[in-house]
Amino acid sequence: MSFFNWLTKKAIPWFTSLGLTSRTVTLEVHGRKTGRPIRVSLARTDYGGNCYFVSLAGEVDWVKNVRAFTHSGAQSSRLFFGLGPSPNLEEIEKIVERYLVFKIEAE
Repeated sequence: MSFFNWLTKKAIPWFTSLGLTSRTVTLEVHGRKTGRPIRVSLARTDYGGNCYFVSLAGEVDWVKNVRAFTHSGAQSSRLFFGLGPSPNLEEIEKIVERYLVFKIEAE
């Protein structure tokens, strides 16, 4: 592993995971081929009250890994909640008490 690869794939993600930087975070995602956790450092940007991560390098490996392990709303409703692809309010009300939701707010 070259020094540049070691720096970008090991050292910087480890440093940002310590939480010492205010606008940089460590994203840990499973590799789509190996299944092993991979850490990358990302710059966070806020816009319109929302937080975003932007891949300045385009469709790089971390983006492909996130896409591979991300589910659409329809997939999530079936996979995690056992509901159909377009659940109605009555179906959701039947299961709502089984799930906890926490809102995260900045201090």
